[in-house]
Amino acid sequence: MNYVKGLSDEVEGFKDEAKDFRAEIVKISTELLETIDKSEIFSLINEEEKKAKKESADQENL
Repeated sequence: MNYVKGLSDEVEGFKDEAKDFRAEIVKISTELLETIDKSEIFSLINEEEKKAKKESADQENL
């Protein structure tokens, strides 16, 4: 019986570790997305997309 209780405790420990790991991954993902959003390359891509949309809208208005 002690063996089964020990296994149960181990499983609970793994669950807690998995929850912590997932929370850390979510945090890292959020930080990564924020870094990308602030990057100059991302800004240039956004600028190009806005420019292309404006040009497309201008051509439709002709």
